[in-house]
Amino acid sequence: MKLQEGDDANCLEDAALLVTTLNICGGRIGDAKEILSDQHYITLSNLINNISSQLSQYKSRKTSAQELCIDAENGSIKYMEIEKEMQKLVQLVYEEPTGINKGIKQTFLLVAKALYYDAYFPAQTVDSHMSKVLFVPVP
Repeated sequence: MKLQEGDDANCLEDAALLVTTLNICGGRIGDAKEILSDQHYITLSNLINNISSQLSQYKSRKTSAQELCIDAENGSIKYMEIEKEMQKLVQLVYEEPTGINKGIKQTFLLVAKALYYDAYFPAQTVDSHMSKVLFVPVP
């Protein structure tokens, strides 16, 4: 709707759009106009878009051997900005009470975890994990 109105600057980016779509399809959002104007929802949307952007940049640079993510000395992640954003998202989802449904906030976290997983693991590993989860019987 915002694209049709010519409001490109305020249009949701991909990650927030995915979260919003999942929440609408899941029946968690009844009145989209109301929730999209909620300040907490806007904060979460901006945060998920920042995380998505940073992870996308990391993933595109990761192909070079010089761009390893893990520090050999202590195993900590060098890209502290991503970690700080993820921690902030977790804090907003779990610790801060807002007028937003808990399920809606959980969707932000689930999408962020999926983006994180996709950025840090090779496609073959992701495919292998998905195959195991979907097709290997649990004893």
